[in-house]
Amino acid sequence: MASPSRVNTPESIAKLWVHEASRVFCDRLTNDDDRKVFREFCAEMANKVFRINLDKELLEGMEILFGNFMNRGVPLEDRLYEEITDYDKLNKVLIEYMQEYNIDLSQNLDLVLFKEACQHICRISRILVQPRGNVLLIGVGGCGKQTL
Repeated sequence: MASPSRVNTPESIAKLWVHEASRVFCDRLTNDDDRKVFREFCAEMANKVFRINLDKELLEGMEILFGNFMNRGVPLEDRLYEEITDYDKLNKVLIEYMQEYNIDLSQNLDLVLFKEACQHICRISRILVQPRGNVLLIGVGGCGKQTL
């Protein structure tokens, strides 16, 4: 998924590792204490293995996100899996996708894309671009699972 041309520094490799480990392990944790232990472990391993200090980003709750959908109009096979650092740009791109969806399907999907919703969309997108990717969203009724 990630291209060596985009992930070519120890810091970017460490961030990609944290992102992927978070998707595989942290997304399955059910309470904040476990997620905190996981973040501390990732910060420690990034420091030990990659010699990169990610403590501020990990321990202050900043989400490290990657995605391949930020460059609109690029064919799917040519899209680059890259770090998403600008939440304003992420929000703008997701709104553009939503507007395109509304035009193509003649439906009125009008979501408020708050930070957590954008993060969930990034996670879902990562899963769905995988071969045979599928996801089961669980939550209380009316929280937007089906819409996302």
